[in-house]
Amino acid sequence: MSQRVRLSFGSGRVLIPFPAKNRMRRWRVFHRAEVKWGAIFQATLQLMNIAAREGANGLELEGGAGELIWRRCWRGTKISVQLLKFSDRKQQLVVDALLKAARYA
Repeated sequence: MSQRVRLSFGSGRVLIPFPAKNRMRRWRVFHRAEVKWGAIFQATLQLMNIAAREGANGLELEGGAGELIWRRCWRGTKISVQLLKFSDRKQQLVVDALLKAARYA
């Protein structure tokens, strides 16, 4: 009798979140092809009625509410999310939506 184990990540990217520090959340996303993070995160934020504009290193949320910064690294991207002017509950909702977008969009 034999068993077969299949490890698969489906259609999503491999994403590793790191512990939060001072309202700053960091993720490492592994991928091969270039990803248009600006378009992915803009669409997700628009669904939540959060205005953001493209900055030098990423997206800046309107009114100084926070920022999303990403930079390409070996075999993927490092993403930092800092949300300043939201309640703890709303921060968690926004971060969860951005995580899902980064993994599956």
